[in-house]
Amino acid sequence: MFTVTLLEFKTNQAELHRRAAKFRLMKLLKKPDPWTAQVFTAVGRLLIESGTGIINRYQTAQYKY
Repeated sequence: MFTVTLLEFKTNQAELHRRAAKFRLMKLLKKPDPWTAQVFTAVGRLLIESGTGIINRYQTAQYKY
């Protein structure tokens, strides 16, 4: 009656979800919307600032001892 087993169905469904996620990511990377670009820029700046703060604290700690 059924030509597809449950395991095959789940495998096909997982593959379809994986391909859809990949497609959405590629679409986002090709032409990001302004809101996403702002978020990525803000996160990048935050990472740079926090990394700089960590380096400065480390260097300060080195000079104290």
